[in-house]
Amino acid sequence: MKYKSYTAKTYKEIPQVQKALTAEQMFDIDVVSKVFPFKVNNYVINELIDWENPLEDPIFRLTFPQRGMLLDEDYETIAKLIKEGASEEKIK
Repeated sequence: MKYKSYTAKTYKEIPQVQKALTAEQMFDIDVVSKVFPFKVNNYVINELIDWENPLEDPIFRLTFPQRGMLLDEDYETIAKLIKEGASEEKIK
């Protein structure tokens, strides 16, 4: 298996993510990944995560940013900026 990594900008290319997560769940990842770094590789994706129930899978929860990692107020602030199309510089 050739190593391939995914980040907040490329994780939506992962077929398992496209099949298992809703648009809302992916948006949560987008929001939280503006605060916390996010990187995953193809071994974790293909061998370690149970894609039948990713939200309950411990490796998924440790690897992918989760909405609960931010206070509601902080989440809403970042989500609003993203929805308004704010620049990366403004979000940071």
